[in-house]
Amino acid sequence: MVAMQTQVGHEVERLQQLLSRYALKIAPEGQSFVLASGKESNVYFDVKNVTLAPEAFEIVGRLFWEQATKHGATAVGGLAAGAIPISMAVIGYEARQGRSELRSFYIRDEKKAHGTKEKLYQSFDPERPGGILGPSSGVVLVDDVLTTGNSIAQAADEVLKRGASINAIVVLVDRQAGGAKALRDKYAVPVIALFLMDEDGNLSFHGAEIH
Repeated sequence: MVAMQTQVGHEVERLQQLLSRYALKIAPEGQSFVLASGKESNVYFDVKNVTLAPEAFEIVGRLFWEQATKHGATAVGGLAAGAIPISMAVIGYEARQGRSELRSFYIRDEKKAHGTKEKLYQSFDPERPGGILGPSSGVVLVDDVLTTGNSIAQAADEVLKRGASINAIVVLVDRQAGGAKALRDKYAVPVIALFLMDEDGNLSFHGAEIH
């Protein structure tokens, strides 16, 4: 047990180093970044620089997989594009455990203009031929960065519309800008952040529900 905790601690430290080195962007003096939420900030976290990298794949997969299984998920996913690398890392970790109970999906912010014209892209499941999102589904929504929570809310509404339950919301980095409270108040589910970020871009490991 001690060896496993030590390994996880080293993985968390390594992931924090990768995020701080490769995802953190500071705007030049007098300039700012426009975030997906529409807010402006002198700090931007381009987290996909890390979640798309092999150095982080195993760590991200393990940390999110542990949260998904802890909260009884049958499916993990969220809004494109932030949720895609994370959910794929989770499924990769699931496969390496010799398991196939957990399935993945992602939701486009707009319907495709061709083909099925769907917003939802989901794994097949032999046990649920009608789709992995339905009345018997327990979903853990994931995303890379949480600011206002609007992106996660889009995914949440789509999941609920299909009859599935949301068991928890898990994000890699919470900017502590009110998004966690907004999501918790709206959907009455736990919101978990692996890392918290202050206004200067400094990260601290959290790994628990945000209260």
